[in-house]
Amino acid sequence: MKRVIRKLVLASLVLATIFAMGPSAWAKDAAVAAVTAPGAIVIQNGNHYAQGTNAIGTIQLFYTVVANQFAAGTFGSFTLDLSIKEGKANPATKYPLSLNLRQTGSANLILDPAIDSFPVGSSAFGGSTTVNINIPASVASDPAFQVDGAELVANLQLEVPGQRFLDTVTTIQVHLVLMHPGDVDCLIVRNFITDNGIAGEVNPLSVSKSSGSGNVSSVPTNPHYIVVAANTCSLDQCIDARFTLNSNFELKGTQAVKTFSSNSIIDEFLEAATFFGTSPTGDPN
Repeated sequence: MKRVIRKLVLASLVLATIFAMGPSAWAKDAAVAAVTAPGAIVIQNGNHYAQGTNAIGTIQLFYTVVANQFAAGTFGSFTLDLSIKEGKANPATKYPLSLNLRQTGSANLILDPAIDSFPVGSSAFGGSTTVNINIPASVASDPAFQVDGAELVANLQLEVPGQRFLDTVTTIQVHLVLMHPGDVDCLIVRNFITDNGIAGEVNPLSVSKSSGSGNVSSVPTNPHYIVVAANTCSLDQCIDARFTLNSNFELKGTQAVKTFSSNSIIDEFLEAATFFGTSPTGDPN
């Protein structure tokens, strides 16, 4: 969710009753990826226990670039580790095989692995490579990419040529977000967890497990995670708000992230509760 902040935006993530997710059976083997990325916010999307594989769907790396513009050349690097998660023998994965790394999508950001192809002889395989993040000169010289909040995105896909029956569901997605230096200290962010009635701040969140069904539930059963972002800068600002759940939990039903705006700066939970007490209209995102 991306939104331009002119005064104040409140993002409320309504979490319905939370239940634990149990593992599902998987079939063929799966390539599993992990990253080590100093200076980045790493977010794992997808379900660790998705039917058919035990791999992560998308690993996202978010870097904040505090500068007036993107500079051409190597921005940095991260380490990509690869392994194999064994599955059932129907269909059996055909070893040996080649596990390749290929960039897909936009070329506004270039991902350059030191090793882009790995020979895999069995499920005992383990490999690692450094991936350099490069900003093309054409991007660095384009004024459209130098505005505050500009974002460069690149995708690195795992691939196996031929019908070798190895799942390669993971995509490594790298984001570089430009933030002008004068805009860093004038954005204020507060966050709270509250109950469904927004009557009080919840700290900590109580979680219990049913001995009969094995389901895990929370108290309160409908917590709200509220993020308050206030813009005290002289100019409009662009921010990203991203919400993820621990892989052991799931939402009951579809719940939207909603944004609310106010002309007053909200600094504490009581001020947020007063604001929501006026029944403002929120925009789902």
